[in-house]
Amino acid sequence: MKAIITFLLIFCVIVVFHEFGHFFFAKRSGILVREFAIGMGPKIFAHTGKDGTVYTCLLYTSDAADDLTRV
Repeated sequence: MKAIITFLLIFCVIVVFHEFGHFFFAKRSGILVREFAIGMGPKIFAHTGKDGTVYTCLLYTSDAADDLTRV
């Protein structure tokens, strides 16, 4: 059981780090990032940054996503 939980935690960290890479380089390239979300399912927390990006934390943290728009 401990191995499964450890695997899931490491997997979640890798997915979030991967998606943050998309977010970081999209911002640097001038692409509008409408939302950066960590997780899936119902929304727990959301914050709109000064740049208009909505940072969202969702209930199930096994995924992350970026909503990108070319300006």
